[in-house]
Amino acid sequence: MNFIDLFVDDDTIEQVVAIMDEDDLEQLSWGASRFGRAPAVDRRRELYDQLLYDDYWGPSPIYDHTYFKKHFKLPIELFDEIHERVKAHDAYFEQKRDAVDN
Repeated sequence: MNFIDLFVDDDTIEQVVAIMDEDDLEQLSWGASRFGRAPAVDRRRELYDQLLYDDYWGPSPIYDHTYFKKHFKLPIELFDEIHERVKAHDAYFEQKRDAVDN
């Protein structure tokens, strides 16, 4: 008989194992909604993506190339070139649907 056996009976061991199993199951369910967490917020990404595109690249942009250069510290043509080269280099950087189909 060891030291732990003096203070712990079989029921206590079963309870501890059950609690540990519950914790393991909670850790395995990553990415799912959990009790007590705030619900997902609709950030209207598609709307703001379209607004940003329209502001700088649309048929009648609100901001011209000089504003883009002043605000983002590089010419819009250079930004577009970097964007195209990065997409061509690695498919990871191409825009895809996310987990909630946005």
